[in-house]
Amino acid sequence: MFKIFRRKRRLRRDDLIALLYRLVLDSGVSTQIFRDLTPELRNRLGSPSRIETQLLDLWLVHEALIHSSRLLSDAQLRTLIDSYHLEVYKRLLSSGYADSDLVELQGRVQTRYREYTEAVSEVLAGKGPFRFCRVVTHNLFKAEIDDPSVALRVALRVSAMLFATVDALKEAIAHADFR
Repeated sequence: MFKIFRRKRRLRRDDLIALLYRLVLDSGVSTQIFRDLTPELRNRLGSPSRIETQLLDLWLVHEALIHSSRLLSDAQLRTLIDSYHLEVYKRLLSSGYADSDLVELQGRVQTRYREYTEAVSEVLAGKGPFRFCRVVTHNLFKAEIDDPSVALRVALRVSAMLFATVDALKEAIAHADFR
């Protein structure tokens, strides 16, 4: 899914932060979820919230970073996460994101990260996809979907993208120089 090219030189911290931002842009997990829905369901739900779409993409990369960070110390991980968020916020503003939208996004980050992490933990523990699907669809569309096939597709899509992002980040972190 994500191709990380090996470089002759080690990745610098700034390169890794740029990669994290690119992964946020490339993940498009919300777009993939929307495409996986039936046309009837897409019409009923409407377009996903722009801020919630960004939050889900940010969470996916943040969660993948946490799961791929065994080669990092806690201090390195915290610094990298803080730097990653600052870079994302800076680039969102420079791409035309309104200040008020960014403030709203920042205000929801911790809540959404906690909600998504708790719900995806249930999926990965084999407890079923329903809670995760309800959380995601409620946040993206302000509607909860209890259809088992939709819940399974949403959970599989996010899980697959999470694992692919973890693999890409493990490779990048293994080639990174944090000096």
